[in-house]
Amino acid sequence: MEQKPDRSAQNFGIAALVTGIITFILAVIPCIGVIALIPGIITIILAVVGLTRSATEGRGLVIAGLIIGVVATMISASQLAIFSKGIGNRDNIVNEIRNAVEEVRTEILDEIESGDFSIRVESGGDVVEIKSRIDPEKLEKKIEKLEKLEGIAEPDTVKKK
Repeated sequence: MEQKPDRSAQNFGIAALVTGIITFILAVIPCIGVIALIPGIITIILAVVGLTRSATEGRGLVIAGLIIGVVATMISASQLAIFSKGIGNRDNIVNEIRNAVEEVRTEILDEIESGDFSIRVESGGDVVEIKSRIDPEKLEKKIEKLEKLEGIAEPDTVKKK
């Protein structure tokens, strides 16, 4: 009586190949590739079980499934490493953004307080620019004039630089 060849190795090879292809497709999608880690491990387990059950025949499907599963798992693991590193640096990135915004805000306020600033707006080829250069002597004279008119204080109370 003839022994029938063990088809379980071929079945494991087909299962490993199918799950490996699905895992690979999931692994190459950015941000979703992290999910492919679990089917990648399942693919590797199916392929290893298929290799242990196979004789010399029918190993092609099992080896192909194993290779695709290992590559897809490595891609998924690399995305997980990048994703976790990004989360770890999130606080540093947020602080750098806050510092940059505060620096720009401080520079703008300093320029406005000094009276020497310009604002430029461009839209559709049109340009509107507002320049302001306040002369400290003219500003002092205006303040003196306003004080006289309002009766707030005597003109000599304005401090000269």
